Amino acid sequence: MAEDAPRILAADWTGAREPVRNLWLAEAESGALLSLEAFRLRDDLTDRLLRIARESRDVVVGLDFVFSLPEAFLRDQDLESAAALWSHMDRKADEWLSPRLPFWDRKKPAIEQEFRQTDLDVAKAAGKHPTSPFKLVGADQVGRGSLRGMEHLIRLGEEFAIWPFSVGRRLVVEIYPGVLVDKVVKSDSAALAARVRDDERVPVDWKAHAACSQDAFDAAMSALRMAEHAADFDALEPAPTGSSYALEGRIWTPHEGEEP
Repeated sequence: MAEDAPRILAADWTGAREPVRNLWLAEAESGALLSLEAFRLRDDLTDRLLRIARESRDVVVGLDFVFSLPEAFLRDQDLESAAALWSHMDRKADEWLSPRLPFWDRKKPAIEQEFRQTDLDVAKAAGKHPTSPFKLVGADQVGRGSLRGMEHLIRLGEEFAIWPFSVGRRLVVEIYPGVLVDKVVKSDSAALAARVRDDERVPVDWKAHAACSQDAFDAAMSALRMAEHAADFDALEPAPTGSSYALEGRIWTPHEGEEP
């Protein structure tokens, strides 16, 4: 690892009932996966990240859940910042997961503003279609993981800057594996195993771990992709005051220095 490069980690998050089986944390440097570990509790993964921050001068962590919600919803809830939303989670996460509109898990309701601006940016630039954070059902949903993840951003904020709301040498960014990970039919276990087997960046000791599930694969490949762009994180800037990103958050992509 280059002396001036930050440590790079990526977590494949989950909103499943704990203890979980699909919560993974990977660390990588450019060209090599360094570690891949499973956790049963979200608090344990957060504790690990906080310890890493205290040990490291420069570290970037990618988390694959939504850091905030569409502006119209936040205004309706009288929430003036993403941090206010995170603090709201200890009282509201269970209620919204029940679900309570506009969150849904059966039939999709009419929603005034279903996506954040950053979701629309990614859909336009990468041809990907992030799922609405209000959706709580299906393999592609991010709502449950996000509602169970936002409260952890409060703790992580003790040691990390949370982009795009702030920047620093220890940084947490929102990632979307659909953009970072090469196309592969992840539901096909044989295809997944072949993809990992042929990837020279994954050491032999970690190949079985990286191929054991879609979640482990996403964590490993997201960390490797982030590590390819490790030098770019130092150039990130906070979202302009008053912009949609300052309230709704922003997905980090390999070309994030460019204006949407």
